[in-house]
Amino acid sequence: SNRASETSHVGKVNVIRAGSLGTVFFTPVSPTFRSHLKKQLADFQPDILHLHLPNPSAFWVMTLAEARSVPWVIHWHADVVSSQIDWRVKTAYRFYRPMEQALLKRCRRVIVTSPPYLESSRPLAGWKSKCHVIPLGMSSSPQAPPDAVRGFQNADGLKVLAVGRLTYYKGFEYLIGAAELVDKIQILLVGDGEKRKELQQLIQTRRLEEKVHLAGKLSDEQLVQLFNDCDCLCLPSIERTEAFGMVILEAARAGKPAVVTDVPGSGMSWVVENNKTGIVVPCANTKELAKALQHLSRQKSVCSEMGVHARKRFDTMFRIEAIEKQVSDLYSDILL
Repeated sequence: SNRASETSHVGKVNVIRAGSLGTVFFTPVSPTFRSHLKKQLADFQPDILHLHLPNPSAFWVMTLAEARSVPWVIHWHADVVSSQIDWRVKTAYRFYRPMEQALLKRCRRVIVTSPPYLESSRPLAGWKSKCHVIPLGMSSSPQAPPDAVRGFQNADGLKVLAVGRLTYYKGFEYLIGAAELVDKIQILLVGDGEKRKELQQLIQTRRLEEKVHLAGKLSDEQLVQLFNDCDCLCLPSIERTEAFGMVILEAARAGKPAVVTDVPGSGMSWVVENNKTGIVVPCANTKELAKALQHLSRQKSVCSEMGVHARKRFDTMFRIEAIEKQVSDLYSDILL
């Protein structure tokens, strides 16, 4: 839908949201992005330009002399995956790739969020000498939750939280299928997207209304409460489009383990230490997912112990202060 440009402040950061006419191939169409960028480059005069990809709007930097005069760092969140599920992604990538590679050739450094993603990335294969692994991170203490949100209604059984856009690569249909095979379980699926009606129909067809609830979109504060209330997180994604899984960090911060899939090349199975901070199951496999959830349901002490280890791993590897220092050191190395 159409959206006008707007400016806001997040802490000391000035945020300019360029207006959008809508999306094509999952990408916002923003005719004003280039002019906003050109003005900010002139006003702010940065020492480094930090670009987040995938993002076709970032290609505008190649057309601006102000941008070409400073070094670029690319934060590589994900490849544009040639999807086996959605042909539109594969089609769009044919036009995207030449510009993506031109940007990689021109940049000074590339930040990749996990070792497995770097090793398996075809677009980055020719640029590994520029690549540095710096994981994503977050603050160790979230905002305090507000008044109670309608969450888990029944304390009986395993309380599973799933969070994400209801889209093709998230694999939520496998989690719904797994619910049918687990004795005592309650799944709360938070998010919205194009597959909502399809997933709701699946829940009704299999008569799982008592086990699975679609909660829609919730605020960050409401999510904090649900991470505190749940027993574990489940992220059953089925493609490398799920490059890292920030929700795994949110769960770990709350001392909760995660059940994730072994999507080849994804960072999920690196963020989660199998059988220590969670469980890694085969991708797109309802029975194995159900087996893992059943294990946690019957062994609540194991679930709690994994949660303790998840928090320790979070404190060791993913606190935002440590991530900030790694990025700052990379900037310093470029500017020396």
